[in-house]
Amino acid sequence: MALSTRLYWIGTNKRNQKKKKKIRSRHQQKLRRVDNESRNHEEIKRGWVVNASSKTLSKNEISLLRKGMNYAITPRHIPIKEIVASVEQTITNLPTDYKDELRADICSILKKVKTPATSNIMREEREAVKELKRDDRIIFLPADKGNATVVLNKPDYNEQVTAILQDTKTYAPITDRQRNP
Repeated sequence: MALSTRLYWIGTNKRNQKKKKKIRSRHQQKLRRVDNESRNHEEIKRGWVVNASSKTLSKNEISLLRKGMNYAITPRHIPIKEIVASVEQTITNLPTDYKDELRADICSILKKVKTPATSNIMREEREAVKELKRDDRIIFLPADKGNATVVLNKPDYNEQVTAILQDTKTYAPITDRQRNP
């Protein structure tokens, strides 16, 4: 190998090593930044559920409530009978030709519907849903500000609502028969 070729190879090898070192340093900085952001995200997520009730929430219940009030859990089966019943109840005042057209549209849609193959929550979270539904001592509300879910004791909530409604400076009872039959 000629001397000039050998020197060129050594020079390019050193340049490659510098490039690799610079890239490695950049990747490490990105990794540290992502790690810090994920820690900050965990701290923020802690504030997404505010438990002001006497019930101690499990890890799975908190995980479920962190998903938010508008989170739609995939159903295990499609409630076709309930859908048809609610549609029939809704269309009672429509003309007959509209009713038949809506029924046909609903039937074609329901024939195409398939039950989702996988659930969008874990089995433990599905059990947490059942547990939270069974407990009638607590109520879940969206927070006034932010995207938090607040858990309150029902008696405490009822007291707060009653106190607010009894404030005659802010609220007045409806006396008009049309609005309050």
